[in-house]
Amino acid sequence: MRHQVQVRTAEQMTHHLRKLLREVARPRLGSYLSAYHSADLASAFPQLDPEERTILWKSLEPSKAGRVLSQCSEEIQVAFLSEIDSPLVTQIVGLMEPDDAADFVELVPEERRAEILQAFSDEVTRKVEQLLNYPPDTAGGIMSTQFISFPEGTTAAEAVVLLRESPPRKIYYNIYVLNKDGILLGWCTWQQLVLAEPQTRLEELIPARCPSVDALTPQEEVARLVAKYDIAAIPVVDIDGRLLGTITNDDVIDVIAEEASEDMMLVAGGSELELHQPSVVKSMGSRMPWLVITFAAGCANALLMGQLETITIATNFLAIMFYVPLTMGMGGNVGLQTSTMTIRRLILGETDLSTLALDLWRELRVGLLMGVTFGIALGSVAAYILPSGNQMLGVVVGLALFLAVTASALMGAIVPIAFHKLAVDPAVASSPLVTAVNDLISLTIYVSIALLILNH
Repeated sequence: MRHQVQVRTAEQMTHHLRKLLREVARPRLGSYLSAYHSADLASAFPQLDPEERTILWKSLEPSKAGRVLSQCSEEIQVAFLSEIDSPLVTQIVGLMEPDDAADFVELVPEERRAEILQAFSDEVTRKVEQLLNYPPDTAGGIMSTQFISFPEGTTAAEAVVLLRESPPRKIYYNIYVLNKDGILLGWCTWQQLVLAEPQTRLEELIPARCPSVDALTPQEEVARLVAKYDIAAIPVVDIDGRLLGTITNDDVIDVIAEEASEDMMLVAGGSELELHQPSVVKSMGSRMPWLVITFAAGCANALLMGQLETITIATNFLAIMFYVPLTMGMGGNVGLQTSTMTIRRLILGETDLSTLALDLWRELRVGLLMGVTFGIALGSVAAYILPSGNQMLGVVVGLALFLAVTASALMGAIVPIAFHKLAVDPAVASSPLVTAVNDLISLTIYVSIALLILNH
């Protein structure tokens, strides 16, 4: 029995592979590689040189190479096309699962797609082309067309016999039950099938609640439903309810990781495209729009602060300026807190347009309470504690902070919901765009109140 090599990190895996490349003869390399899990091999490929990857691709057994390829990043999959001769490419890709093959074919240049598709059987080609018809970020784009189904009326004993005669290539989570038109009636689990009385019909094993999704359902909604109903897989159906495929929890984990990575880029003011393109120029291009907005807002802030010089009473100009960073910082932080909580509720489905008024009222009350608390505190500090302070200055900074915090809290709730309504990822609401807007609002309030009160 072959010992399964345990490797914990990509760095360890890279070290193992380079050691094998140095010490093991090429004809024997494939047998050594078979001891490693496909995911471990895939994790090391980004750290290897193209020449090293080429040797490994050629040494791996083709079906194993297909599994490794399906778990590699898009960059490695694109590089695979240039590192391996066309005959081996088609041989390896031809052994991949249809959903994995469709993801790979989507990355292949148009002029080579026909060549790759010829490697598949007619049935697999049909399934791959079907998957390519759906947007990649929808249920249809991430589903697998491999599943087990039986017509209604099939008994548990008959299903077991059929499965023994033609065992599936892998264990699937659910067994689907269809009517004579291919419309999904529901599903049962393997455990239910094995424990059922032999003459029990499969439709009798269907639970009361069997959620399914349309092929065009966004992938983040799929992930939310799987988490909500705590199920291992969810079926994908067409508009008539016919079963098209299934999405398993391992696909959902990939979706969650992808969405989290994309949201992190949006929050940082970048683009998800930057994750897949190492070009410095393209990276700069994806970040530039947000920096231009921040730059423009900063220039507007500078113009506003210049208005403070027109104050004619004997208030120290520097004393007024002392509180500008604090006012802008508090407004920005409150806005960020509110937008983060609102985005979380939107993603988890805890809020929508039907609860908009309640959500805004709640955040307004929170903003008012925080504004009153910190406004009174800062006003007292400015009026009575700091040596440069006076009562009028305390009124200005206290009132300005109160209004800035309240407005920022309201803005932090409105913007994500508005973006969600416009079908824009609400994570953008935590980007430099909203930060710049909150800074501008806070400074506008501060300058306006200072001019209004201290000039009269």
